[in-house]
Amino acid sequence: MNCSELAALLQREGFNPRYYRIESVDAGQGEYEYWLMRRTGAAWQVLSVASGVERTIGIYDTEMQACEVFRACLESDAGARNHLVASFPNRDAADTFVAALARSGIKPRHRDEPVMGPGDQRQYRVFVDGRDVELASRIRVVLLSSGSAP
Repeated sequence: MNCSELAALLQREGFNPRYYRIESVDAGQGEYEYWLMRRTGAAWQVLSVASGVERTIGIYDTEMQACEVFRACLESDAGARNHLVASFPNRDAADTFVAALARSGIKPRHRDEPVMGPGDQRQYRVFVDGRDVELASRIRVVLLSSGSAP
């Protein structure tokens, strides 16, 4: 496998591009904390990046070796397939959406209540596996059009 093939595979398998960056093919966005693969001279380097600090996972002689390790790193990262599909101002609306997802066989991978803006404003965010984004988005549109969700 080469970097172009890996980039296509990661997209097909629903990995969030914010969790990775493959420099040689300009794939992924790599935001905040992410996995990075780059060519350094004749070698290939796989790194993790957190808060701007790079930590080398390994240096490999072949592109294929680096691609295999890079994919394994993403597979082992529980958040690498998380995609934000909806944000709600109240828990009831989020619960309605989560219930609709469950009825369709989708299980949210993460839901939280981050403080957003001044005061005690909260947004209830719903994330799903990248392979379920399209269906989850359609469910949200149906709920919105039926008046079942804000």
